Amino acid sequence: MSGKTDEGVIKRFRISWTAYFALIVKFAIVAAILLAVFIVLAYKRFGETAIAPLANIEILAKIAKTIDEWTQWISAGAINIAFWVVLGFITLHLLIFIYRFLFLRSVYVYTNKEGVWLYRGILPWQKGSYGVKWRDLDSAVYFSGFKSWIFKTYDIRIDHRFTKDNEIALPSVFNGHKAVAHINQMHQEFIGAQSTPADKEA
Repeated sequence: MSGKTDEGVIKRFRISWTAYFALIVKFAIVAAILLAVFIVLAYKRFGETAIAPLANIEILAKIAKTIDEWTQWISAGAINIAFWVVLGFITLHLLIFIYRFLFLRSVYVYTNKEGVWLYRGILPWQKGSYGVKWRDLDSAVYFSGFKSWIFKTYDIRIDHRFTKDNEIALPSVFNGHKAVAHINQMHQEFIGAQSTPADKEA
């Protein structure tokens, strides 16, 4: 990834809210499982005081007590280790979620007079962009479906004429169909500007 900045931006297109929603749903499912395990371990480690905040959620308290009865054979030492391991997983899961959320916010496709670029990164050594110069661009395409039609969210791909290594593929771009139309129009304008009078007459 180059350290190229987004100076001289003509247009910018960002990730749709649907990508954030998918990330939040995945986070919530894993967090719920980890939290359920943590509650059970906390109950086994600290007793009734551990689930006091859940007194109003009767079913959760019953589940914790039931699982406690089923796991009486597990030693206190193993419970203590498992408690801290699960707490560590919860913390790590939360940090990964925050990182991925902020990373999504950093991602966008933009055009300038040189070409079309993908910018991303939140950490100092990550920040930067790569892309395709107008002279090397083959075409930009988007992929449609029911979800795309409903939410105006499209997966896009920007192809390099000579190599696939530098192509840009980005899912869930808001108004991605408009981004593709804009990129292809800019490309045609660049080709027209580079054409010689003889080419135009031909």
